[in-house]
Amino acid sequence: MNHDPFHRKLGVMERTRGFTLIELLVAVAVASILLAVALPSFQSLIASNRSASDANALLSILMLTRSEAIKRNTTVVACKSTDGESCSTDSSVGWDAGVVVFVDNVATNNKIDSGETIVQVRVPLARVSEMTGNAQVENSMSYLPTGRGTKNGTITIDPNDSAHARRLVISPAGRPYITKS
Repeated sequence: MNHDPFHRKLGVMERTRGFTLIELLVAVAVASILLAVALPSFQSLIASNRSASDANALLSILMLTRSEAIKRNTTVVACKSTDGESCSTDSSVGWDAGVVVFVDNVATNNKIDSGETIVQVRVPLARVSEMTGNAQVENSMSYLPTGRGTKNGTITIDPNDSAHARRLVISPAGRPYITKS
């Protein structure tokens, strides 16, 4: 008996493996419905993670500032900066534009003076979120050699979606922590 497919008897068809067009269209329809349901949740997750990431970036900079003040036994400042070389006092510039951490030991004035050591520069700090400080921490945050902050305040991190905004709160003792708004 010959099992060659070219020598089949007429009228006897072997079933081929694969998908029919109808099965493929049903699978695509189900996948598109699932995607339509999941996409808004996924966008919300991305916005929430972006906000948390930006808040953690600023938190780590303030923690570095505090630890450097203790380690160097002098005042260390974190200030907002657009160029990485000077502190900005422009109210239209937020912390998201960039941050400079420096040792403020020549003239304790929250400005980078000649001879002061720059510890870290992050320009820009965030590409999506807006970071604005209240009146106490609008431009800078200083830490004393004891690790205490010179002021307390709140910096709001808003990823252009108020539902996922976070606040970086600096306690009167100078300890920064993050809360959801």
